[in-house]
Amino acid sequence: MSGESIRFLVVTRIPDPKCEDPKEAVWNLAVPLPLYALTGGRDGDGMDEVRLFRDPTAMRVRVFELGEILIVDGDGREVAGRGRKPGKWGVELEEFLSLEAAVARARDVVRPL
Repeated sequence: MSGESIRFLVVTRIPDPKCEDPKEAVWNLAVPLPLYALTGGRDGDGMDEVRLFRDPTAMRVRVFELGEILIVDGDGREVAGRGRKPGKWGVELEEFLSLEAAVARARDVVRPL
């Protein structure tokens, strides 16, 4: 990571999945593949049974959460975790020079008025 500029970003707005514009509604939603669910039963070895959803596209989850703090490299990609790149998901971000400032802003974003 030498020579890369590390930045602290806070997600300040996420697209509303219930909005009328279908393009904006799905911007921050993705299909978590593979998608498994516990069946409540046990297999022959006494382990929890799981099954793969037949149509995982019917279930989508948010890629980013409001107030989430991201540490990104010079290319705008997360330096750890899932390596997400927020620039392609339609979220609004604010950039900070310190983690402390990012934490303060994240608290403001998620705090009810």
